[in-house]
Amino acid sequence: GSVLQLLAAGAAAAYLSRLHEQQALEHRARFEQFFSPELARALEDHAGLLLPADCEVTMLCCAIRNFGITAEQLGPRLAHDWVNDVMGTLFDCIRSHGGLVIDTWGDELFALWGAPVACSDHAARACTAVGEMFATQPRIERRWQRVLPGPLDFSAGIHTGTARMGNMGSLTRLKYGPLGAAVTDVRRTHRATQQLQTPVVVSAATAASLPASFCTRRLCRDEAVEQAEPLELHELSL
Repeated sequence: GSVLQLLAAGAAAAYLSRLHEQQALEHRARFEQFFSPELARALEDHAGLLLPADCEVTMLCCAIRNFGITAEQLGPRLAHDWVNDVMGTLFDCIRSHGGLVIDTWGDELFALWGAPVACSDHAARACTAVGEMFATQPRIERRWQRVLPGPLDFSAGIHTGTARMGNMGSLTRLKYGPLGAAVTDVRRTHRATQQLQTPVVVSAATAASLPASFCTRRLCRDEAVEQAEPLELHELSL
């Protein structure tokens, strides 16, 4: 009887251990779909970092210019492979500087720096990453030069401000991201790239947060009727 009880207890302990390991792996896999592997491991120990909080962050909107024309000429299969290649390359630039890719919409991506782990140089990290993103254009073009109808080009808008960060999804579907006026403002900076024919537009808040090694110049003030506050816009030299 006692031997059987010991065997049963051992089997139960082994089963619970395997179950715990499986649950931990599934938990980490959910994190790694969104965060870098290093940050995913940190969040396993400090999941409270994902609780709603007001954080100062630097956000980025980036898009492939003339995407519709290029995708139409490439056709569905090649366009799919091309976008995956471009976005994968841009993701690497963002993650190599500690950024998080929050979402993608076909030819556009949204990323941020400064949350869920705070850092004092999030504006500089974002602008450095953007410089590297634009530097990848020739390499991507060489990979696709036989089929691309024209040169590859990006546009990017960057804004620094306070956003309400947290999980906007569910316990099983992580959707970490920002809310607030700062999100609207980063979209305003990106929209201005088309209006001003400038590759990278940053807000005054971002420009003021950058060290002297970055070069910016004031462009104009965005006083959109639907927005309560005007937004000073600057060009970032790459």
